[in-house]
Amino acid sequence: MGLIQTSRQSTGGSGGLDITGFAVDQYTQETNFIAGEVVIPLSQTPVSEDGIIVDYNGQRLLSNISWTYASGDITIEFADPYVDTYDVPPVFQITYPY
Repeated sequence: MGLIQTSRQSTGGSGGLDITGFAVDQYTQETNFIAGEVVIPLSQTPVSEDGIIVDYNGQRLLSNISWTYASGDITIEFADPYVDTYDVPPVFQITYPY
């Protein structure tokens, strides 16, 4: 299995997006959760939803399947009923240009 990651280029003729920097937000989940229950506010405003990368314990999550973005918040759209049995609490890591 291969993974190809691409980024969309601006087609407006202006030479691309104006990116100030990149943010990496981390959120530790210490309790079991159900879909839609975990909402993570982002520290910056993303340039585009297409540029957001969400990992859960190092596993890349698919947008609009495992997570959604609206109004500066990431909502986790899956459940993990086993968090309280892990040796170390799981971490969501969100990387995005702003």
